[in-house]
Amino acid sequence: MTWTIKVRGAPSTYEAAEYECPAHGRFAATVPRPAPDNYPCAECGHASAWRFPTPHGRVKLGEVAQGKVMEYPPESVCLDTRPLADGMPLAEWKAKQRNITRDIGLKRARDGRR
Repeated sequence: MTWTIKVRGAPSTYEAAEYECPAHGRFAATVPRPAPDNYPCAECGHASAWRFPTPHGRVKLGEVAQGKVMEYPPESVCLDTRPLADGMPLAEWKAKQRNITRDIGLKRARDGRR
């Protein structure tokens, strides 16, 4: 796999890059842009290869597939396009939505709101 280096910002600035020393493992270094492919280890001076940065956070087990994200509004006020996907004709769906909008408007008018 090849990588394309795109420099954003001033080319004379510095960036944080990760390198892997054969003796000590991974370390982060502040290097000039673009990051060099090899950088000397601060502890022993070995040439260390650039590595793709690792994420600094951790996702909890089951967090991605955990329940609802919010309470949804009732179906009478929510624009629902699923019936269109199930094959409902567009004109019928628009009439249904028009009726829902009309009902909401009538309720607001009866309550004295605009």
